[in-house]
Amino acid sequence: MILNICDNPDVLSVMRIIDIVITIIKVAVPIILIVRTMLDYTKAVKDNDNDALVKTNKLVSKRVIAAILIFLIPTFITVIAKITENSLDYSKCITNATVEKINEAYKDMAHKYMDYANETLNENDYKTAYNYVNSRIKNKDTKNELLEELNVLKQYIDIKNEIIDLKNNFSLDKYNKVKEKIENITDPEVKKKLQEEFDKVIKPIAGNPKGTKGTSKTMTYVVHSPTLVMPGMPLILFLHGDGGGRSDGSSSFLNAARSAYGAELPFILVTPNGGMWAETSGRLEEVKSIVDKVCEEYQCNKERISISGHSRGSIGTWHMVNKYPGFFYAAVPISCGAYSGSVNYANFVKTKIRAYAGTAGEDESRYNRDMNSVVSNIKKLGGDATFYSLSGANHGTAPGIALTKDTLDWMWN
Repeated sequence: MILNICDNPDVLSVMRIIDIVITIIKVAVPIILIVRTMLDYTKAVKDNDNDALVKTNKLVSKRVIAAILIFLIPTFITVIAKITENSLDYSKCITNATVEKINEAYKDMAHKYMDYANETLNENDYKTAYNYVNSRIKNKDTKNELLEELNVLKQYIDIKNEIIDLKNNFSLDKYNKVKEKIENITDPEVKKKLQEEFDKVIKPIAGNPKGTKGTSKTMTYVVHSPTLVMPGMPLILFLHGDGGGRSDGSSSFLNAARSAYGAELPFILVTPNGGMWAETSGRLEEVKSIVDKVCEEYQCNKERISISGHSRGSIGTWHMVNKYPGFFYAAVPISCGAYSGSVNYANFVKTKIRAYAGTAGEDESRYNRDMNSVVSNIKKLGGDATFYSLSGANHGTAPGIALTKDTLDWMWN
């Protein structure tokens, strides 16, 4: 925002002061010289002093020359500026240095700041323009007019910030609201700019809350996802137990997730149909390949892949974390035997763990004690592991009690 120096309101304000001072000097100095000369003549005549009269006559010519020089100061400045090739056009600056033109220059300068902020849609550029209007624009009507324009600009910047937030915290509701706001913008240039920003940052993938079925070598699986999946979303793998808990919509984990979040889950849920996860040769590798495939398809956040399982699925959870140390962000095994002889506790240190077991029935007789023991061994190695004993829960009711919204949030946040 480089202005011609004589269009710069701050320069014009200074020039106005200079012009006033010069005008005073141009008027006052000649008057002072005339008055001084009259006094000198009066005194010489009164004193009948011929020498004083001669001296005064000599001073008159000098004072006239001085008055003329003072009167021609602006001309001297212009000539000097031209000789030195200075860009300052003094006469133009003086011409523009009126209250009306200075106010107009401040308004023009404010518009330049606003146009720049409108071009960048940057919060700091907006603040610069806002502060300039508040501090430099004195006319109340002009200031209100500019502040109204700035208010519209701020709405555009807020939309841009919402687009950035949407990328980091995606939800279908926020997606639709931002999309509608962009569609309602009347300024075609700003609308185009924000739409390009929106399309560049927000690239959702079509999902299916009701579940999309897939197949691998020996298993089928279902992917439950939001209507629109944002790249970078977390992924959770749930392994069912022997009692059923199929992945077609009746799994305990899916029920808990829908109860906590509704149909639009904040993560991608993968539920394979298999069983005997740790006991069947090649089964763990196949589950891993399913996760890799789904994560690639939906561009999931590979730093936020978590796992959970109940009963034999809990055994599978322990063994998946053991086989792929550091791959899972969090693990929630629920109610199973420890199988401590076939896992290396050191492999669990890089995955945060919440293990659950009830205090009734089969859980009480073995699972509660065994899972507590595994967690203790992991903690001894510095792992982030916690065991939760579910008072009164048996093997069948433990998942419904363990999988609270707090636990689910902990798995993917």
